[in-house]
Amino acid sequence: TGEPGRIALALAMEAVPAASSGPPGLRAERLLALAHEMAQGVDAPHVTGYLALAEAGVAFLTGRWSTALHNGDEAVTIFRTRCTGVSWELATALRFSLTCLWHMGRVRDLLERTDEALREARVRADRYALTQLQTTILPVTRLMRDDPDGAEADLEEALASWSKHRTSLQHWQHGQARGLWRLYRREAGVGLAELDASLPRIDRAFLSRIAAIRIFSLALRGLLGVAAAAWGQGDRRALLKGAKRDTAKLAKEGFASHMVAFLEGQIAHLEGRRSRAIERLARAARGFTERDMRLYDAVARRSRGLLLGGAEGQ
Repeated sequence: TGEPGRIALALAMEAVPAASSGPPGLRAERLLALAHEMAQGVDAPHVTGYLALAEAGVAFLTGRWSTALHNGDEAVTIFRTRCTGVSWELATALRFSLTCLWHMGRVRDLLERTDEALREARVRADRYALTQLQTTILPVTRLMRDDPDGAEADLEEALASWSKHRTSLQHWQHGQARGLWRLYRREAGVGLAELDASLPRIDRAFLSRIAAIRIFSLALRGLLGVAAAAWGQGDRRALLKGAKRDTAKLAKEGFASHMVAFLEGQIAHLEGRRSRAIERLARAARGFTERDMRLYDAVARRSRGLLLGGAEGQ
C-alpha cells in the first residue's frame, strides 16, 4: 500500500480511541478526514475496510447508531469478500453492526444476522468472534426467544474460555449481559449485587474512561435498582436512593438525557408522582425516537401508556 496507505491506517486506528470521550467526537472526525485524504488513490481493500471499521467505531462511540450500522456493514462486506487474515476486524465490525440493530429495534434482522454470525464463528473455530457474540448480543437474542437457560450457557462458556488473569472489554460486556439476564429472570437484586462486585475491576483496568462504558454501566445499574425496588428485592428507600444517584451521574455525562428521563420516570412512578412520571416518560420516548432507538422508544411509550390507562394510554 505504500506510505500513504500505512499513514491512513494509523490515522484510522487512532480515530476510534479519540472518540472514547463520547460526542461530538470532533478530534476523531478530523482524524478520519485525514485518513480518507491519505487513502485517496490507494488501491488496497484492507485500507478501505479499516476506514469503514473506524467510521463505524467512531459513530458507535458517539451514539449515531444508523451511521455505525451502515459503516459496520460496509466493513463486514469488504473484510469478508476482499481480504484475508482479518478475523479480528470482521468480528469487531459485526459487533458494531449487531449491537446497532439491537438499539435500533430491528429485531428480525438482529436475530437472523446473529444466527449467521454464530454459525460462521463456530465453523471457523474463532474464539474471539464467539466470545464477542457470547458476551454481547447472543444472550440478548436468547432472551428475545425466551431462552434464559441458553443465555446463561453462553455467558458461562464465554468466561470459561477467556483470560482470568487480566481484565478486558469482554469482562465488562459479560457483566452487562448478565445484568440483563438477571432482569429477565426478575432477579434484579442479585443482578445489582453482581454488577457492583464487577465494576471495581473495570475501573482498575481504566475501562471506565470510555464514555460509552460509563453510560451503559450507570443505566443498567439504575434499571436494576428500580426493578429491585419495584419487586421488593431489598430496602426500597435505599434502592431508589441509589437509582437517583446513578441517574444524577448519568445526567452529568451530558448526552444521555433520554435515558436519564426514562429512569426519572420510573423512579417517579415508584414514588407515586404520576404526573411527573408521565411527563418524564414522554420526554424519554421523544429522545429515543430522535436517536433512532426504536426498541427503547417502544418501552418508554408502553410504560407511559400503562400509567395513562384507558383510551389515552392505548
